[in-house]
Amino acid sequence: MSSTSKQTILSLYRNLLRHMKYYPSVRKDGMTQAIREEFRAYKNEKDPKKIEMKIGEAKGGLERLKAYAEMGKAQSKGGRSAFSI
Repeated sequence: MSSTSKQTILSLYRNLLRHMKYYPSVRKDGMTQAIREEFRAYKNEKDPKKIEMKIGEAKGGLERLKAYAEMGKAQSKGGRSAFSI
């Protein structure tokens, strides 16, 4: 495996699934399933470059999910969203 430990990857996986609860989409279940399938597909990957690339993609996705979570929390408290359209 690469310099990234299995524990770090599992933590990233769990955080992605946890933050999907706050994703405001009717496709949420399908996206959650896609996350699971993607991690399973690369479970036995040995190429360090591919592993790091996939970890980077997952971290980017997690950051976007965190932004949605913060937006949802602000709106549920009656606050204004940090995002505007």
